[in-house]
Amino acid sequence: MDYKTIAQQTSQEVFGYNQDTSGWKVVKNSSTFICHTITQSFAMGSISPRDFIDVVCFKCYEGNMAIISSKSVDFPGYPPTSEYIRGYNYPCGFVCSP
Repeated sequence: MDYKTIAQQTSQEVFGYNQDTSGWKVVKNSSTFICHTITQSFAMGSISPRDFIDVVCFKCYEGNMAIISSKSVDFPGYPPTSEYIRGYNYPCGFVCSP
């Protein structure tokens, strides 16, 4: 399998998403927000559906560097339900730099 070609094609496809703004709308224009993510069950139901409540931060730094970070939090606006198993994410993110 040619992984390098797959990586390059994927990068070009994601870049295309950024260029094509039709059908997209801005839902929040802020550097700090709460994200509620829901996953479906997997492996014929052997892995239950989960939900995650994360605080997400986008921050730009000197030198044209950006960091997108997130961590799970408890948030009263989205209490746990019996429909999903509440998942928790440790601090994670992406550092984008030239």
